[in-house]
Amino acid sequence: MAPGTWVVAFGGGRDASRQARGRSRLPDPGRFVFTGGSMVNWISRWAMRHAPTPEKTAASMLVTARMELFAAEQRVIDAKLRASYWSTRVAFLEEVPQQGIDPWVHALPSPQPEAEFTPLGAGPRLAAGT
Repeated sequence: MAPGTWVVAFGGGRDASRQARGRSRLPDPGRFVFTGGSMVNWISRWAMRHAPTPEKTAASMLVTARMELFAAEQRVIDAKLRASYWSTRVAFLEEVPQQGIDPWVHALPSPQPEAEFTPLGAGPRLAAGT
């Protein structure tokens, strides 16, 4: 090889044995030859192609931002529910000393008598096994 030539070889494996027998039409994909400064150019092009651009960064951060937004919305809903619960409880506790407990006791529905009771084993039976 000429001076200033770089050879980078990867694996080879099955393709290398095909090439040795003359069956492969394509060059071995695991071997690249770079002459002169082309190795530096190749590395530079590779780095530019895979560099994190603002678009790539934004796309990867979008999923995380959406999940954080969802979690924040859930916390807001939970906080509203808690605030509603506690405001209702405070209002109730403020009215009990003034009116007593009787308005709320009588406001509850009276328990209804249960319909006729059916034992657990009295339903339809399956034919298999019994």
